[in-house]
Amino acid sequence: MNAEVAYRYRERKAEVEELGEEQHRRHALKHLKLKTVLKESHCQPVQALAFNTLDAQCGNLFATVGADQAAVYDDQHMGDFIGVVVHFVNQPTPLTKGGELRACAWLRTEGWTQHPQGDACMAIAGAAGDISVISVVEARVITLLRGHSREVIDLVASAARPGLLASLARDGNLRVWDAACGACLASHESDATALALHSDGSQLATVDGLLFLPGGRLVSKSADGRAFVWDYAARRKLASWKVPGCGVSAAAGGRCRMGTTPCGDYVCAGNDGGGVYVFDAATGERVVHVSPIKVTAPVRACGLSADCRHLLAACGNGYIFRFEYARPELGAAGGEQDSASDDEDDKC
Repeated sequence: MNAEVAYRYRERKAEVEELGEEQHRRHALKHLKLKTVLKESHCQPVQALAFNTLDAQCGNLFATVGADQAAVYDDQHMGDFIGVVVHFVNQPTPLTKGGELRACAWLRTEGWTQHPQGDACMAIAGAAGDISVISVVEARVITLLRGHSREVIDLVASAARPGLLASLARDGNLRVWDAACGACLASHESDATALALHSDGSQLATVDGLLFLPGGRLVSKSADGRAFVWDYAARRKLASWKVPGCGVSAAAGGRCRMGTTPCGDYVCAGNDGGGVYVFDAATGERVVHVSPIKVTAPVRACGLSADCRHLLAACGNGYIFRFEYARPELGAAGGEQDSASDDEDDKC
């Protein structure tokens, strides 16, 4: 850690202590500015983007997949920059056909990684139907999960059970895997287009977008932007909102994957015109709305850092936009970009 990075770290720590952790997250969301634009070399739409919310030690990492490439980035390189950690091209080999990638998911690795300092592992899949598990430490595929006969369109991992992974193929075949030993634990035929896996692996749910949040909550989002937060066990609605500008004709290939913080307090989602919204999962309040500059393509995926200082959006042909917290005077009342009161018809 050099002097500049150390200074920024101390500055952030002092600000969090002054405001309190929860209040600082909301304060950061209210003061996001577009500062970083990254374009991936494949120049095609990024299909999925995910922060590593399963391991606090690796919470600075986020992954993307697009075309036949997967990448892992450090969101806090040298303090506040983006750095490439792993770049993987899904080329044909004697074991797999390779090709286009559609989904990615981080896995918990406690108990099955071979590295004394630990590892971060990411599962990727796409057109070939095979699921590759990539080790960040080794920068290579360490496990290949085979069984799907069609394109894999969604991957989710358990937050509580290391190595537990669920996958969904284009033909509706849903499989549950133990990535640690490479075994398929269950297979089920469905007509699902998206799925979510409960943190302890006990429940599986499938609509356009799904997220399990801490506290037994499930977020469901339809193609027209309507979203609901449910108490999953009680089957009771807790909150709702509507993402403006979403088309009703979005299919699995064109939907926007939602993102959330590890604590599950905030949920982010994008629309067909490049807008990105962050909502309070407890109340349904719209906290902030941001948009990229000169790009009106659909947002296919988005993600939030744990401290809410960075909001990522995958939009257009290979672009990743990072909206960053721009520190204002803590007493200033202005500068907020948007609020839940702007459009009453956004509520559902």
